[in-house]
Amino acid sequence: MTYDDGHSVTFCTRNISATGLFLDKGNNELPEVGSLIQIQVSADQGIQDAPLVKAEVSHKTDEGVGIIFLTP
Repeated sequence: MTYDDGHSVTFCTRNISATGLFLDKGNNELPEVGSLIQIQVSADQGIQDAPLVKAEVSHKTDEGVGIIFLTP
């Protein structure tokens, strides 16, 4: 995940759909609801050269954050 200020953090994905995903917190600090971010699925998941996708944090729990993809 890449924040608006340019720094990136790696999260594990709990589940993913056509409209969004849920990121497990792990040892990371979580972005606030409403934060605009960019998501890229890791090449470790078998996707080479995956595009950066604009997204927004839709909800936050103690376990992680829900992300919705923003389409152009």
